[in-house]
Amino acid sequence: MASGNAKTGRVRTVLVFGRGDSAEAVLATVVARTRKTGRRRLRTGGAARFGRAVVRHIKDTVLPVVDQITSLLGLDPRRVGFELSLVNCDAASTADVGMEVSGFSIDAAVLLALLSACLKLPVAQDAIFTGHLSSTDGDIGQVSSLPAKLSAAVLGPAVTRFVYPAPWTEHSLETLAPTEAERIGQAIRAAKSHLKVIPVTDVAQLLQAAVDETAVVTTSLRAGFFEPAESAAADDSPIGRAALYLLADNERRFWEALETMFLAGDIDNAKELLLRYARYYQRRGRYPGGFGRRLLSFLGSVRPVVLRIWNTSPLLAPEDYLALERLASTDDYEDTWCLRVANDGQFESAATPRSHSTDTARAAAPVPDIVSAVLREIAAETVARRIGIPIDAARAAYRIPQILVDSPEAFDGIVVAFHLFLLRRIGMNPGKPNEHHAAEALDLLARTFASEGGVSAARAEGRTAIRGGMRFVVDGLSDRFKHECQTKHVNRICEVAIHSRPWDERVSFMSALYDQLKPGLPAELQFLPVRQLVHALPEILQAYVRSLDHVAQVLKRF
Repeated sequence: MASGNAKTGRVRTVLVFGRGDSAEAVLATVVARTRKTGRRRLRTGGAARFGRAVVRHIKDTVLPVVDQITSLLGLDPRRVGFELSLVNCDAASTADVGMEVSGFSIDAAVLLALLSACLKLPVAQDAIFTGHLSSTDGDIGQVSSLPAKLSAAVLGPAVTRFVYPAPWTEHSLETLAPTEAERIGQAIRAAKSHLKVIPVTDVAQLLQAAVDETAVVTTSLRAGFFEPAESAAADDSPIGRAALYLLADNERRFWEALETMFLAGDIDNAKELLLRYARYYQRRGRYPGGFGRRLLSFLGSVRPVVLRIWNTSPLLAPEDYLALERLASTDDYEDTWCLRVANDGQFESAATPRSHSTDTARAAAPVPDIVSAVLREIAAETVARRIGIPIDAARAAYRIPQILVDSPEAFDGIVVAFHLFLLRRIGMNPGKPNEHHAAEALDLLARTFASEGGVSAARAEGRTAIRGGMRFVVDGLSDRFKHECQTKHVNRICEVAIHSRPWDERVSFMSALYDQLKPGLPAELQFLPVRQLVHALPEILQAYVRSLDHVAQVLKRF
């Protein structure tokens, strides 16, 4: 259920090896795996060895914080042991001797990796995390060599965010010399043109920077903390707020994640999320009150998606639907009827039970809410996170077999192989390569170089390497593929939200969007006839999103 940009038990960090002029900042990945607990709850291994002081600090400080958070979730942390390692360390290529991690700046990444492995909670892979866990209270302390770490993150493949200890707290300022504070400030300002730089002060802020709300809700359903336990009264401490982030408002997160998936046409993941929700309540032996009414109302709000994409199978398998129905009381009669109608996909024509009214259940979601959902889906940050970053990561992982090629056959072979690699890495499994895939790859090549002479010009570049040879060709293919995928995503959302809707619904959508636009429009544009604007709705919608994205980019520089 996690996005392609999130993984369980793996957290990226940056380390500094050496001192003075020979010091080198390198990216690495902390990997945590769970195991049955024994005499030792924590074992370490891997190419880079953890120093004794670091292992002792993890056991005495980091692991207790993980245990406190999981205990507040109503789970028993003592039943889980961990194996911790450091992999993909860039320093492995610069030294032939064993490496030892001796500093505590790895604490933030270790904490997230342990918590992620314990809860099976996906953590973002486009972010670098550094920070010292200074106590079992959950405060994140300052780390050294921050400018060098920022420089390494800027150069890192598929890195878009850098999460670090906020340097301007009262305590950290006391420990920083004025010249060092200025160096850090300059490094942060320089990095902002390449990365989203996120300062944090404690584990609560760290967790929010690492884990998105969809990951939280899917994990909470699986692990069993979807509803806060009575004993999990969170306080205002960093650890209490970290637990509260995982516990609070998961019902809202569930419906928002479901809406996002439906609007994106991601029916398979939507069904899986519904299945997790149903089985969560099955395990607790009770019916989720009001679930059927809300699901029926929700499906009405995304009706065009359901009508266009719905397949022959129901949302929930018969055994899962019936298991929920058996848990219902007599007071849930109308709600289970709504659930049956929604589950079978017949909500358009279903008759209302004679003894009850379901006008409320049939009501569509408020139009302003639908507008907000569409704006979120086509925003540049959303499109980049879902499409751009996974494709960039795939390009970064691909090793070009040769820069120069002598024959058209060798050139075409690399182009087709790269296209298949892209498809597989972003989850579009193409199956066994065939002539169709080759034609598709060469069509992409023709579109990529259409303004530069077409396929023949691309092949000439492969022979001469004037601009980088096959590396230049593959970079162009990747950029074109990303642009087309992002365009298709935006067009699909507009199709679902606008073109496939009846005229009156499009008018309502335009009216709600126009209400958002009015405060920023000049006086002469505040009283335009909404119905005349409907034909230009997709253009207006995308222009509005672009303007918001531009403002966001400007603000991120500060």
